[in-house]
Amino acid sequence: MAGELNIGPVHLKWLGHAGFRFESQGKIVYVDPYILDGVAPPADYVLITHEHHDHCSPQNIQRLMKPNTIVIAKLLEVGKGYKNHDIKVIAVPAYNIGKPYHTPRTGIGYVIDFFGVKIYHSGDTDKIPEMAEIGIPMHWGAGIIGTRQDAEQFQQLVGDMCQVAIL
Repeated sequence: MAGELNIGPVHLKWLGHAGFRFESQGKIVYVDPYILDGVAPPADYVLITHEHHDHCSPQNIQRLMKPNTIVIAKLLEVGKGYKNHDIKVIAVPAYNIGKPYHTPRTGIGYVIDFFGVKIYHSGDTDKIPEMAEIGIPMHWGAGIIGTRQDAEQFQQLVGDMCQVAIL
């Protein structure tokens, strides 16, 4: 299906804008679930990069909640993390350079290790020096959310260093 990809044991689905859902072995993780489709199974984990309305929807978070859902938000400091038997989350820097919004320490990205698959969700950010040590962003490009052309340009920049999937 368009906007979906399997990486090892993890099924990844793009929800729109910067939102993603990861599923594996009966566990479900959402990142920035601003947009939800008609069927949105309850979450085991919800990760929020920052409080802007197009990343953090309190109504959607509430819709995804079940009694044991864990919500991880920007209160997590860069370099700090959360670890459980099925997931490891580390907060990484996310900010814009020379712009009045998304300034340093107002949001975060995540490196997520979910059942052995590492996923980098960059949050709202420009290309920042810290990315050299992190990996490939999922929310990269010009404008507010980037374009397919941005993704293709990124794919060319990466070359043969790794596989880039454009959803």
